[in-house]
Formats: sequence, structure tokens, C-alpha cells
Amino acid sequence: MKRLLLLLGGAAAAFAIWYGISGSGKASRTALQALLPRDTLAFVYLPDLSKTREQWRQSDLYKLWTEPAVQEFLRKPLAQAPKMSSAGEWAQELDTLGMKEAFLAIIAWENNQPKLAGGFRFKGGADDAEKIVGRWRSRVQQNAPAAVRETVTHRQHRLDVVRQDAVTLATAYHRDRFFAANDIDLLKQLLDRADGTTADAAQTLGADENYVAAMKHLPADYAAMAYARFDRYFEQLKARLPAGSATGDQLAALRQIRTAALATGFQGGKIRDVLFVGMPRTAESGELTRASLVLATEASFLYTATFLNLSQRLSLPATRVSGAPAFLQRLIAAFARSGITADDWNKAFGAELGIVGDWPANSRIPALFATLPVQDLAGANQIIAAMTSAAPEGGAWTQSARDGVNYYSLPPANPMIPVTPTIAVAEKFAIAGVDPISVEAATKRSRASNSELAAAESFTAAEALVPKGRHLFTYLDTALLYQRLDAALRPMLVMGAAFVPAIAEAVDLAKLPAPDVVSRHLSPIVVSQRYESEGYVTESVGPVSIYQAVLGIAGATGAGTAWYQRETQRAGAGGAILPQPPSVVPAAPSPPLPASTPSETPP
Repeated sequence: MKRLLLLLGGAAAAFAIWYGISGSGKASRTALQALLPRDTLAFVYLPDLSKTREQWRQSDLYKLWTEPAVQEFLRKPLAQAPKMSSAGEWAQELDTLGMKEAFLAIIAWENNQPKLAGGFRFKGGADDAEKIVGRWRSRVQQNAPAAVRETVTHRQHRLDVVRQDAVTLATAYHRDRFFAANDIDLLKQLLDRADGTTADAAQTLGADENYVAAMKHLPADYAAMAYARFDRYFEQLKARLPAGSATGDQLAALRQIRTAALATGFQGGKIRDVLFVGMPRTAESGELTRASLVLATEASFLYTATFLNLSQRLSLPATRVSGAPAFLQRLIAAFARSGITADDWNKAFGAELGIVGDWPANSRIPALFATLPVQDLAGANQIIAAMTSAAPEGGAWTQSARDGVNYYSLPPANPMIPVTPTIAVAEKFAIAGVDPISVEAATKRSRASNSELAAAESFTAAEALVPKGRHLFTYLDTALLYQRLDAALRPMLVMGAAFVPAIAEAVDLAKLPAPDVVSRHLSPIVVSQRYESEGYVTESVGPVSIYQAVLGIAGATGAGTAWYQRETQRAGAGGAILPQPPSVVPAAPSPPLPASTPSETPP
């Protein structure tokens, strides 16, 4: 543990810049790429912390944070949270330093040990910077009291070296720069390049063709940037796997990824991400038509169009696949019985996958459905019939028809959960959803020529923020989603607080901000992807990036679930009455889809 603390403490200057999102500016990568060696594996870089802090304070997310109603609601939980005095101290120290051009890099990975280097520019002189850096050194020594400290001279530079066992931390000043590394020779190389005493431009990162290709696709203005070489990692991983292993075969596809580079910054109060993945173009499917957009309505909070390319990614074996899930085993067996091949799928369905999330104001739960273009109606019905014959035990799909559309429905697995999986096969689309009513409504909209969502001002404004998505397009209306979630969950939270006292102790639900207080600071998240010469470029704009949104939802869901389980268990151990799960009022029985002749059981 002490060795780990020593390593992390030595790179504290670089790690500390990640506190908040507090870096931005017109990025000049020239100095960085001239410092790092050509074979650098990965790095993170923040050009200007002070400028980004100002941009952050103009962002939609910060304005939401400073809303009086939000602050009043958070007052109670924040008072109970652990005090973050150290975080505040870090922020003050970074302000004092005026940190710019901060980076942390993994130069190499040898014998399962990384070679790390970091650094930053500071304002003032080295003596001023040492007042703060010296505090960081003191913290390292407190965590590793047995560490040995020494001084090494390299030309005109003085290197401060701390060692404990196999861990080394070397630091040095160079004019208005501070450098740190866990290898003395590596630090000397950084200093020599900063001095300009070595003529090895061809051996620096700026001469690497993969790095140059990735940087061409990133914006010049950003708050933070990260870069990684994945091809070298996959090469090392392959060398450790036995020849001919299944994992090695799967790794062959991943080895096509050479590099990845991500830049994130602010644009008009929103967060903009640009992700470049250097790799060859995958199977060609043309460009997105977004034909499924006609299924979305003004109440749609989610729309995604992308390519499925199932025939290139999935073969249909005629035998059982060892280790596959039970459902997949049944599906493979059903396809084998029906003689369906990947070519049959390709002829029946197009490759463009559409996903729609619709949540009308009077609905308790959203209607989610996915769709594929139908190219051969008879073939599509044959494949869906084979798929639905692979029903789980205790359930059976039923088929009915209306207006030339075949519907396949599976009864709810739990009568308390109003989810009835339904698939419709129509002339233009195959639509799979969570209930027959929403699927039938979507089927009717598929005959329309115009889309309600496409005509909405929020959609057209968001769409204009990113380049045309040729391989992926996603629209997520965060304001609409929050309003619907608030209406659905607020009563449940109030009910839960009546049974679990810990909820009332943690938060004051009476002060929960009104939906419009939050939603007025939320705007749609829009994502597009295209292929440009060396790789795929994915751009995201919104109050948060799409990656932050996914991680935030997953983290909040996991933390909330764990907290609820812990509190209910504690209440049970104390003899309190445990809350029963809120009863879900079953939805009104869906009107049966008019049945024609019951379908024959697929062979």
C-alpha cells in the first residue's frame, strides 16, 4: 500500500488537475509532443485550468447547481456528507500555481510496471512553486516514512529523488515547468528535450504517424484531451494467450483498433466531446437514411439510428454452442430447425437499426421499441416465426394479424409488471416493443411521410450542433426525460420515505425542486458518428456528454440500490416494519389484437 501511495503521490501534480473539470483553453500540443517519446502509450493533457474554470461557471450544468432551489434541497445531504477539505485545499493550491499544460503519460509498460511521467507549467518562479510542491512531498513522506531521499545532478538541473523498495519518484524544475517521473533516466530525457540539447525530433511523439493522424480529427480548443495506443496493448495481450484460443480469435477483431483520442470542452454552455478511433472501416452498409425517424413523436425522448450488420458479426451454427445462454441456445436451435441462415436474414432485413423511446405525459412507463427495415415480407415473417418458437418455458408467443400486419406477443412473465413483448412485421418495418398498444401505434406511424420529432424545434436545433451522422445518430431529450421521471418517481419516493426513515433523514423531499427548475437547464444530448480516412469520429454535444450521462445513470442507480438495500436490512435487524415494494397497478388489459387464423407452429 505504501508503494502505491508513493507512486500516486509522486504524480499528484498531474492527477490533481482532474479535480472538478477545471482546465481549458486554446490548446497548443506542440510543446507536449516535442517532450514525449515516440513510443508513448497513453497520456492525458489539460492546457489551461483557469480558462476552463471560467467556462465551467458559464455552463448549463453549473447554472443548475447554483439554482437556489437545488442548493436548498442539497443542503441537508451535503451537511451529512464527509467533509472535502482536502479537495478544497487542492483547488486553492492549483489556483495559486496557475497550472497550465498539465499532463500525465504512460511512456512504456515493462515487466508489468508502467513508466510514468507528468508535468505542468506554473506562474512565478520555482521558489514560489516549491511552496506548494513541497507540501505534496511532505504528504508523500507521511504516507511512506521509510522512503529514502537523495539528490541527483544532471547538467544544470537538480533532481529530487525518493526511493522505497522498487518504487522511485524523481522530480525537477525547468524554468517555469515542473516534471515528475518514476524513472530517473526518463526524467533526464524530458529535461534534455525541454532544454533542446538533444536532436531527436524523429524519436518524439510528434513524429509518430498514428498520433499525427489522430490529432487531425480533434478540435484545437478543448478543456481536456486523452490519447492512447491500443495496438501495442493488444499485441502484448496476444503474446500471452495460447495459440488458436477463442479469446485470441476475438482479439483479432479488436486489434484493428490502433489508437483512440478524446477531446472534451465547452461550447455555448454545453459540453462537447470529440472521440476519434483509428481503425479500418468496418463492413460497408452505406449511409444512414434515418427512415425510422418517422416512428418518433413529439413525446419521444430517445431516438437512435445505427447499423446492426448482424450477418457480418453472427454466424448461425446448426448445433449447440457451448457456454451460450439458454435463450441463445433455443434461438440457434429454432433457426437450425427452420433452415434459416445469415443470408436469409440479410435478404429479409436491412442493416439500419432504429431505437425509439416514447413517453407520453399520461403514461407511467416509457414505450421502448427497436426497428429494422423489411426487405422481404415473407422472409421476415418466417424468421420472426422461428424466433418466437424459441419461447422460454412457461410462455408461448401468440400470433395475430390486422391490416396486413402480423403481430407476435408474449404474455408478461410477471403479472405485476405490465410488459408484454410484442413484435410487428409490416410492409416497411419490423418493430419490437414492450407492449402491443405502443407497437401497433408505431406501426400506424410507419405509413406516414413526415415525423413529428423531426419537425420539433428542439430536435432541429440539436441536430445542427453536430456533423451529419453517417454511421450513428442519437438524440436524447434530457429535459423531457427528467420531467417524466419526476412525475413517475416523486410519488414513489414520498411513499418510500414513509416506510424507510433513513430517506427522510438523508433528504427533505418537501424541498425537492420543481421539475421546471431542473429541466430549464437541460437540453438534448445529440451524438453523430462518421468515418474519415483513418478512423471513426464521434461527436457529442449536450449539458453533459453521452459518456458522462451513461456513467452517471449507472452510478446513481447502483448507489441508490445499494443504499436502499442497506437501509431496509438495517431496519429489519432493528425490528422495524420493512417497506413492501410499491404495488404496481396493473395496466388496463390491452385489447386483444384482432386475430385472423392462428399461426401454425413452426417446424
